[in-house]
Amino acid sequence: MTYITLRSNPSIAGFAAVIILNFAALLGSQAAVIHSGVKDLSVPSSPAGIFINLETETTSSSFPSDFYSTPSINPFFGGTQIGTSAELQPVLTELPSTPGEGQIANLPLGTVIDASGVFTGLENGSSTHTGLGLGQFQPGVPGYIGFYIEPGPSSDRFYGWMRLTVESGSPGTVHEWAIQSDPGVPVLAGLLQAVPEPSSLVLLYLSLILVLRRARMRKESHSSWN
Repeated sequence: MTYITLRSNPSIAGFAAVIILNFAALLGSQAAVIHSGVKDLSVPSSPAGIFINLETETTSSSFPSDFYSTPSINPFFGGTQIGTSAELQPVLTELPSTPGEGQIANLPLGTVIDASGVFTGLENGSSTHTGLGLGQFQPGVPGYIGFYIEPGPSSDRFYGWMRLTVESGSPGTVHEWAIQSDPGVPVLAGLLQAVPEPSSLVLLYLSLILVLRRARMRKESHSSWN
């Protein structure tokens, strides 16, 4: 069996290196994911819970006056119930029959969060997201909320995710969250790297095909002289 190696084809190896470096630079120029760091905020099992403003990263144990005008979330009763402002739109399992009562979805690690998600654009209160069913949060097991925020007067959507553990009858935990720095750019639930644009992946794929084709042509040309 004959193997075509880049080591035996210096010019091909150099071309491949240029492709890899340019692709790395392309990914590096993409929007960054802004991470909160690990917070491990306690979610009291009280009716008030905790109020979190994801734009300013401020928290409160009592209802803030700007809750409905900022991208804010209010997990309470240990996280088994979650309220959100209209400026923070969580991904739902489906469109609710009653507006404002959608079930927040527990997303698997790595789920792409983008415009294809189920959003209502309204203030929302979720009380059915805890359980053992598909898309629910199992008590004591960390899960992921996907969302977008619309900070300030802008209508731009910034996609993000939040990792939390809900508890029934005891305090839950908001562990961390992350938000894309550029509007409209998807994120992956639980991960901090940007989602590569399809055009970038196509460019890499075509470039690699070209490298392999050139390597094969050089090998066939070399064989014909032997």
